[in-house]
Amino acid sequence: MAILAAVSAYEAARTRARTRASIRHRRALGKPVGPAVYGTEGGEAALVERIVSLRAEGMGYRSIARTMNAEGQLPRRGRWHATSVKRVIERAAA
Repeated sequence: MAILAAVSAYEAARTRARTRASIRHRRALGKPVGPAVYGTEGGEAALVERIVSLRAEGMGYRSIARTMNAEGQLPRRGRWHATSVKRVIERAAA
C-alpha cells in the first residue's frame, strides 16, 4: 500500500509540474490562460453595457439576473445569477 501511495504522489507531482510549465509557457507567448473575461467576445460588450445601465438605474443584482434570464440573454453557460451579474459589473468598473 505504501508503494502505491508513493507512486500516486510522484505522478501528482509530475502532473503539477507539467501544468505549471505549460501555464508559464503560454504566458511567455502572450497567450491567454483560462477563459476569456465576459464581455470580450462576440456581442457580449452590449450585454455588459446593458447590465451596467440597469444597475445604474437602481436595479439589484438579483433583479438584473432575473431580467436577463427572462429576456433570453444568457451568459456563455447556464443562466445569470446575482453573483455573476455582480462580477460583470465589478470588472466593467475596473
